[in-house]
Amino acid sequence: MFCSGRRTSYLLRPTSHGNDVSVFYLAPSDVYRKVTSSAKGMRFIESEREGLRWYASRLGESPACFIKSYCTVPSYSRLDLQTIGGTRLNYMSPLRSTARYLELCVDHYVKTWPRVARVPCHGDLTLDNVFFLDSGPRFFDWEHFKPTGEQWGFDIAYLILFSGSLPYALQGCLPKEDRAILHGLWRRLIDNGLDGSLSRQPLDHFRSVFQGSAHWRRVVKASPRKLFPMTLDRDFGNDLHSIVNGTLQ
Repeated sequence: MFCSGRRTSYLLRPTSHGNDVSVFYLAPSDVYRKVTSSAKGMRFIESEREGLRWYASRLGESPACFIKSYCTVPSYSRLDLQTIGGTRLNYMSPLRSTARYLELCVDHYVKTWPRVARVPCHGDLTLDNVFFLDSGPRFFDWEHFKPTGEQWGFDIAYLILFSGSLPYALQGCLPKEDRAILHGLWRRLIDNGLDGSLSRQPLDHFRSVFQGSAHWRRVVKASPRKLFPMTLDRDFGNDLHSIVNGTLQ
């Protein structure tokens, strides 16, 4: 998708994590286009459309603030997304650099998601999928959206635990300062209503959920390394549990 002498479209991602969805930036219209020609990719694009429409409704905004256009025909789907401004962080940055942004994400989740036992979930909430605007965070990339949902706090717990594990996975431990930050962020979740096994043994909870429903099994099959709790080292995972439960060694 180029014009003579001047590029009008930039291929940003041919596919990602086995999802069969390609992403382009269309310069003239300033939109991001997701396209696919496979049944699997079409399910991901439809999930993103559903998720963005639900999210917009929770924000009190029109879906058009996120979705410029959508087209689906047999063996082809296209979703054009509005450009979102703001700041995007490196998801591999340490907690001492991201903590204040993660606090904003917690507050945004608490304000935006309904306070009921089971809520729709984004399904892949990491800092790589968040823009920070002057008005607050905005979550994007809803390809794993699950409308029937999981327990309240599922997405935001995933975000905090991801941010407290992936940047340190190679060394297998968190520095003392960052252990304290992770514990503080987790207490913030519990104070806002996170409970049950998700609050006490979150990695075990995530693994059980991801292995227990057709929705998540499809995601894991398409992207075996996408959901980090499924691949995290067990010893490191036990250390993370000691941190969130208050054992700061």
